[in-house]
Amino acid sequence: MKKNLFEPTTFVSNIILFLMTLVLGQKISDVYRQSFHPFHLHLSWSFYAVAVGSIIGALFHGFGPHFSKLTREWIWKGALICMGFTTFFLMMAGVSAVMSYDYYRIIMWVAVIGLVLYGWQTVKFAGFGHSVKFIAIGMIFIFTAFATLYWRQAHPGSGYLFAGVLLTVASGGLWATGWSIHKQFNHNDLFHVIQMVCLWLLYQGGVMTVTAQLPR
Repeated sequence: MKKNLFEPTTFVSNIILFLMTLVLGQKISDVYRQSFHPFHLHLSWSFYAVAVGSIIGALFHGFGPHFSKLTREWIWKGALICMGFTTFFLMMAGVSAVMSYDYYRIIMWVAVIGLVLYGWQTVKFAGFGHSVKFIAIGMIFIFTAFATLYWRQAHPGSGYLFAGVLLTVASGGLWATGWSIHKQFNHNDLFHVIQMVCLWLLYQGGVMTVTAQLPR
């Protein structure tokens, strides 16, 4: 009998991530409609970028072998593009939380150029190595920004945000090792489960962080 669904655990965890980020992203968007601060705007869109990437990931891992090699390559590139957008929006959320609006705008345009270069190299080159370099640089900025926020204001919201980012960095390192609990629960599945915790922490931090605690 022909196999219809490949990597079912990875497929299901991607679907859960999609639903989770869609709901939590909408809740953060509701906060943005009250605050009108770029922090909440960027944080909500980082969740939406994860949602789109999760659907693409579910398609790739669940049904990838049914497609041609070229189609699989472009599906994977779509997932990488979403990772780039997630990194961009989360980085800009961190920057807008610790810098004045004028500095935030300058850094945003520099980050946009970086995002365009990331998209170009993702489309041009095969594999994952080039993309990892860009994402790693982005994660350094993200970690620095949210660590600075927590250092300046050790309130519960900044604590949740810093914990979420710290766990994201740690889970990325664990994913890179390829370590798996079981053959039916591989490193991708473990990463997705940890990411659910990270996203919940980031969500809690986002809704707890009010406009009065953010620069204008």
